[in-house]
Amino acid sequence: MTLVPMTLISAVAWSATPTASSVGTSMDGAKHPASHAFDGLLSTAWAEGDMGDGEGAWLEVRFDRPVDVASVSIWPGWLGGLNRELREKGRPRDVTLTFAVSGGEPVVVQDVVVDPGESGPLRHDIAVQATKARSMRITIDGAYSGGIFSDTYIAEVAVNLVTGDDHPSVGAVHDWAKSDSGKRVEASHRDKVIALFDKITGEQFGDRDSMRTLSDWASDGAPYMRQRVASRVPAGFRLNALRPDKSALEALLKLKDANAIPAIERASLRTTGSVSRDLAARAKMFDAYAELLGGIRRNVAPWGEEGFSPGAFRSLGEPLNLTIDSYGGIYVADVANHRLQRISLDTGVFEDSWGAPEPALTDFWFYKTRPHYAAGSQPSTGPSGFILPVDVALKTSREGDHVFVLDVGAKPDNTSDWGRITHITPDGAVAHVQELPFSASIGPSAGGEGHLMFHKNKLVVVWGNEGAVLSFPDWSVLQRFTLEDGVPSGAVMFKNGKMGLLYGQSMILYSTDGFRHGTIIDTDVLGLGYEDWAVTLDERGKMWAALDTGEIVKFKKPSKVAFRFTLSDYSLPTPRIAVVDDHVFVTSRDKIERGDALEILFKQSEDAPATGGTLDLGEQ
Repeated sequence: MTLVPMTLISAVAWSATPTASSVGTSMDGAKHPASHAFDGLLSTAWAEGDMGDGEGAWLEVRFDRPVDVASVSIWPGWLGGLNRELREKGRPRDVTLTFAVSGGEPVVVQDVVVDPGESGPLRHDIAVQATKARSMRITIDGAYSGGIFSDTYIAEVAVNLVTGDDHPSVGAVHDWAKSDSGKRVEASHRDKVIALFDKITGEQFGDRDSMRTLSDWASDGAPYMRQRVASRVPAGFRLNALRPDKSALEALLKLKDANAIPAIERASLRTTGSVSRDLAARAKMFDAYAELLGGIRRNVAPWGEEGFSPGAFRSLGEPLNLTIDSYGGIYVADVANHRLQRISLDTGVFEDSWGAPEPALTDFWFYKTRPHYAAGSQPSTGPSGFILPVDVALKTSREGDHVFVLDVGAKPDNTSDWGRITHITPDGAVAHVQELPFSASIGPSAGGEGHLMFHKNKLVVVWGNEGAVLSFPDWSVLQRFTLEDGVPSGAVMFKNGKMGLLYGQSMILYSTDGFRHGTIIDTDVLGLGYEDWAVTLDERGKMWAALDTGEIVKFKKPSKVAFRFTLSDYSLPTPRIAVVDDHVFVTSRDKIERGDALEILFKQSEDAPATGGTLDLGEQ
């Protein structure tokens, strides 16, 4: 009798057909059986067909010989379409993994799965210590509800062994691919990819079927590899055997077509390490490129939204500093769009901007590479451009308002950053660019680490934990100082020439020579519950604050509240505030929140007794 090597035993001898508590059926009649979660393909999926959102539904695979399991990878949700379809169908949230093991008690692991409906397609790994496991059951204990369909989907499941090595059958498939026979089949397949690529590029509007085929191969592997894996690798190990088709991926990357984004994303999900990160970055770059090619949208909502078109803002989590001029305009330091924008005070509609005139694709962010995104302006070290504008201040004169922008500059070797101030005259021309006299570079939270203030004819700038007083208009340095409390998150200049600097939940008074006077505002004045806040002075010199809780506070003097009210019923992360004629404007979430303080105050004071509200009128 001839003994057959274990690595060549058929997949049937390794595992039984996967089973499930139920099977869902799509509206088009397509079934989604348990085997689809173990076929190695991300374009197929198992769906439960129970009533409700799938709580209690289970998926199981059995092994005919014991295996030592180190982790299990789950690709949650439906990945066979566009990303928006992820949210249309249910995704597992809470799962229990149960392993039946030889000669022992079952191993049970519970975990919470990240929602791909929020973050996009993902691979979720669950650490396991299951020795001599004979079967694995995944039970859905809770689910993220689908926006349209109630069935919960799992695209794929992979079992990873303790040794860190692939299943022996996976290695056998990869060895065949490197053999002469495998290389001949690969060469023939590559010819097919080239033909599809030529067909797409040869047509005026491309070829949809050819693009769909290339995308399918790029994300789930070449057809000849799928056939070999299906016949030789047992369920639970197939995804690790199927690699993205390299030829199809190369074709998609050359085409730079936005329709290829889902395929490239899914290819990144079936790889690991630097390859996965590179593909994910390419997908984001294509997404940004597609947004850029989409053109400037003319229907940006008044008062802003996230984006690169005129009137839209992009903060990438940084605060958007703003100020109001004497002629009905709001200037906003649109930090991640590398530009300064002017918005109408009355309508919230875009009026003008400074920076490169055309949108651009960039990965620029404080000299560190980030995923590509479409920006409203190309970063520029030139005198008429901006890199990362972090604050804006105004000086009123008889001829009009002079605008000053604090910006992150660059050394010629691109190894460090520095501060610069750009002076824009009332007629909109750039008159001067001044480099700051600091040796230290600013941190990545520059929107909260750079501050610009005027006191008479002196321009006061805070850059990290350093400060300087510059004379205007000759730009000579009159004073240098260091802040012993560190880097403030906000700043305001009082009429007496002292600065109110924000540190945590407190405001500390400083002189412009660095002398620290002490705390003048803290939670004893503002109460508890806020973490981030911003301050400003109105045209009468009265101080206002915006709290990240959505509250606005007007001060009678720094230590006493005049009144407070709620501008927003949701939180305002990294707020920045400007006030004129009791009209409040706060930037947050790439938008400008606004309101008439006295009108809101009157309404909320009327509602407070009936609703039990917490309106605080303070000391009048």
